[in-house]
Amino acid sequence: MFKVGANLVKLNIIFFALLIPILSKSQKLDLIFDLKWDMNETQVIHQIEKVRRVLPSKKTGDTFISTLHYDNQYFDNHKSVSTVLYFQNMKLSFIEIYFAPDPNSTLGLFNSIKNTLTEKYFQPQVCKDSPTFCAWFFPEDDPNAKNGFLNLSMVNNGLVLIYQRQKNKKYSDF
Repeated sequence: MFKVGANLVKLNIIFFALLIPILSKSQKLDLIFDLKWDMNETQVIHQIEKVRRVLPSKKTGDTFISTLHYDNQYFDNHKSVSTVLYFQNMKLSFIEIYFAPDPNSTLGLFNSIKNTLTEKYFQPQVCKDSPTFCAWFFPEDDPNAKNGFLNLSMVNNGLVLIYQRQKNKKYSDF
């Protein structure tokens, strides 16, 4: 009888240990297409080709600042118009995903993507009263976002989702 009880305790511990990753929210910003910060263009192209079987539609720039463009990719089962990956000093440092839904469904798409990101990570630290902008800083308790951040914004005729390496870098750096 004691042996059965001990085994039952072990099973409960294993069960709860397996649930911890399911119940906890991620504090690490996962990039799209299983990319990693600091990958170079060649690594990114190979990774996206492996994951999505697609090549960039356009490349621009030089060794200091460059971009890769991918058209019509999916995020959270929503088709994007364009995904642009920015490289600074030949390292991935910024990603923009543009969506152009029907004007009547823009708010619904915004809320769907916001909910997906909130379920995966945590509540956004910044969400203006009007439903047009939200931001997540990583880790959750670091307002300096040393591990990156996400912005989801409604813009003219659509949405943009931005992955950025560090909060203090601005779009003008590119």
